[in-house]
Amino acid sequence: MSLDPRHLSQLATIVSLGSFTEAADQLGLAQSALSRNMKTLEEQVGAPVLVRGRRGAVATDLGNTLAQYGDIIGKAQGQAVSATRSITSIKANYLRIASTRLIAENFLVGPLAAFTEARPDITSQLQIGLIDELSEMVALGKTDLAIGNFAALHNVGGLHVEPLFGDMMTVIARPGHPLVGADGTPAKILADARWVVPWPGARFRWEIDIAIRNLGINLMDVAFESVSVAAMLAVVQRTDFVTMLPWFGIAPLLKNREFVELFPPQSDQSRSIGILTQEVKRHSPVLNGFIQLLREAARDVADQEVDSRAERQISAA
Repeated sequence: MSLDPRHLSQLATIVSLGSFTEAADQLGLAQSALSRNMKTLEEQVGAPVLVRGRRGAVATDLGNTLAQYGDIIGKAQGQAVSATRSITSIKANYLRIASTRLIAENFLVGPLAAFTEARPDITSQLQIGLIDELSEMVALGKTDLAIGNFAALHNVGGLHVEPLFGDMMTVIARPGHPLVGADGTPAKILADARWVVPWPGARFRWEIDIAIRNLGINLMDVAFESVSVAAMLAVVQRTDFVTMLPWFGIAPLLKNREFVELFPPQSDQSRSIGILTQEVKRHSPVLNGFIQLLREAARDVADQEVDSRAERQISAA
């Protein structure tokens, strides 16, 4: 029995989206063609792989198993395309960068604009996503590099992380919040606080959960969850809720007094911002040039953090 790898990859897309219609749109196929391919696959394996119902397309046990192999095939195809582009230097003047929104706005836009302006032969593309999405984009060759907290990926095969600068998680609230200036340990100050946090399941939420536990808070009263940091900040600005976010990403908002820190960042809340790329022996000259510019910009960030820490110590005194 020989199975068409394209059919397995298409099955993985249907299972992931739970819909023939959405899968057909994503794959660029007519829905009727996709249905025929799935029927052919079922005839080849001799059993159903999908069951259609009111809630969309649901995979059978066999369908789930085959979809896992289809997902592997799809990722391998993406990596093969990326390798081909690297080796043959296809579109070598095209720079693809990805990061979280906060890092893009507060760090990446400056170097990217300067680099693109200095190189009129370069076309740059900036994509925004969550950390999990960014790491997958790099692994699949959908972006040349990503910037974020990728410390957990240091030992992941095929990926390389280069630290850029250190950062810390900090608890913030709106100006005039009842807890501003409160005395005591972080756990005591935040004992009755209600929290605004990222959506469950995101790695950023996992990172925040650990940081909050490190403050001595074992049970968090969650008031609002969102995949959008902008929405989180908007809610905190309008309520007596609090949130925890990376200091660097919100430093401009703190400087403008749009938000305030409830207490200085704690030493055990440190995190590392780095560059994530595929682990290849050589990057293109364009990518190497941009990475060097990022290193220089990171040194400026480190200097800003030293100055800001000194200002916080003066204010606390």
